[in-house]
Amino acid sequence: VKKAERVLKDYLRCLYKIKYFTFLIYFVFIYEIF
Repeated sequence: VKKAERVLKDYLRCLYKIKYFTFLIYFVFIYEIF
């Protein structure tokens, strides 16, 4: 159970990083257009 919990936390952490990174790229992309 604890192993699954740890895997889930790592997955959520990676998902959060990807989401933040995507938002950053999106912001830079819009900034470059305007």
